[in-house]
Amino acid sequence: MSILFKRYKRIFRRNLQPVFAVLVAKRDGIPAGLWEEEVKHTLARVGENPVEYLGQDLPQQSLLLTILEEIEYEFLKEMRSSRHVTRSLQALPPTDA
Repeated sequence: MSILFKRYKRIFRRNLQPVFAVLVAKRDGIPAGLWEEEVKHTLARVGENPVEYLGQDLPQQSLLLTILEEIEYEFLKEMRSSRHVTRSLQALPPTDA
């Protein structure tokens, strides 16, 4: 990965934290498949209007889309992993304190 890719990816992940917070809050309220579609739809809107979400300092469009795809992939992977861990913990019997 190029330095430019890493730089913008870091900036975009930071700028998208409020968007991710809203998506995480919605996660338990809807089925997993619908939630993943919501994530993809939301990040597609970011790609359509990047200045609103990411600021004025943007790379060329092709790099922008590649970074957004990478961020989407990583975010979904993190959320699937945390959902699996949460469900595993819920399956454990309660412990006496």
